[in-house]
Amino acid sequence: MHEITISTNDKPKLLSQLTSLLSEIGLNIQEAHAFSTTDNYSLDVFVVDNWAPKDTEQLRSMLLKEIPKIETSTHLKPHAICPVTEQDQIGISLVSNLINVPSDLIDVWEIDAQQLIYEKQIANGSSGDLYKGTFCSQDVAIKVLRGEHPNNKIHSEFAQEVIIMRKVRHKNVVKFIGACTRPPSLCIITEFMSGGSMYDFLHKQQGSLNIRSLTPSSN
Repeated sequence: MHEITISTNDKPKLLSQLTSLLSEIGLNIQEAHAFSTTDNYSLDVFVVDNWAPKDTEQLRSMLLKEIPKIETSTHLKPHAICPVTEQDQIGISLVSNLINVPSDLIDVWEIDAQQLIYEKQIANGSSGDLYKGTFCSQDVAIKVLRGEHPNNKIHSEFAQEVIIMRKVRHKNVVKFIGACTRPPSLCIITEFMSGGSMYDFLHKQQGSLNIRSLTPSSN
């Protein structure tokens, strides 16, 4: 399993052309991510297999040879082709090896804490605080693990929550966006629910849920 990152000027159909190129080389694309900036730069990240890890440099050389063909047809000016590295199959170490959060080879969810913008605190608990913020211009909820008295149990519970949430995809479950598992910023990022918490709805706003509304939520 390898991860390939290509940075260049953004052009129409760029992702499609890069995808075709990797397929022609013989790679199986497991996952693809495309990012564009307001100043017309593009960052394309591919997770691929069907290439022996020991031949990584050969793959890099082939990409350097083949990508100029796309440049010729689309007038692209490449800025960087990151060294192709073998995807980590062990996992992400969390807090001095106290626990590992296993990484699915095709699951990209680690978030750079510097990309998070905190707006206001909306709740707190025994081991962490919840904030409203933004990530890549999207409103998000940021659950931050409080670090005054960290211990193995808290870290284990944090890791277990990440493991479960990143595997759950359902319309009735808050969407998991990512997590920061590198100290000192340990947090879980989910979609922000602007309607407030279920507790506030039931207790403070004196709301009620009938059988008709509960049935779809349980499916």
